[in-house]
Amino acid sequence: MFYNHLLLEVYCMNDGKCPKGFKRIRTECMKCEFCAYTECPAEIAVTDENGIASHWIALSGDEVKKKLKLWQKICIKKIDKAYKTYIKKK
Repeated sequence: MFYNHLLLEVYCMNDGKCPKGFKRIRTECMKCEFCAYTECPAEIAVTDENGIASHWIALSGDEVKKKLKLWQKICIKKIDKAYKTYIKKK
């Protein structure tokens, strides 16, 4: 078994009138006939501790490589910090 994180922009094609009464897009919406989505290949989502995305960084054109390198640097720093904190608690 394998998995991958996939960032999608999901929207309701029923003018926001959800047949099930949902106020927001939910995972259940993916099975609905009014659900539509598109991929977001040049966006990075910032999530909270529960994996809920609240901020997005859109990349375009020449800035993609530059911003991806910056993002990689930030991620490595955060992972190292989390690892050191974990080891201290062990």
